[in-house]
Amino acid sequence: MKVKVLFLASLSTGLFFLLFFLNAYIFRIDHVLINFIQEIATLPMLLIQLVLLYFTVRKILTQSSAGSAYVTGSLLILLGCILATFGSIVYALWEK
Repeated sequence: MKVKVLFLASLSTGLFFLLFFLNAYIFRIDHVLINFIQEIATLPMLLIQLVLLYFTVRKILTQSSAGSAYVTGSLLILLGCILATFGSIVYALWEK
């Protein structure tokens, strides 16, 4: 997978979850179409994040492009989103 494509895919998943959390906690828009898109896209985006994290780590370990800004940015975006997403799931389960 090309480094720039990896970065753009990571950026798009990060943007999706940023908008998801903004809608859940700040905007609270209760529109049927927005809720439908969120429900349909959330699970695939979670899985895409894990796959992208695998490809990013593999790219860092196997090629000399480990110092590339795209790879580093992709790794930081993915780790931040994964920690925030799964952290919020664990926190929600812990509260019950």
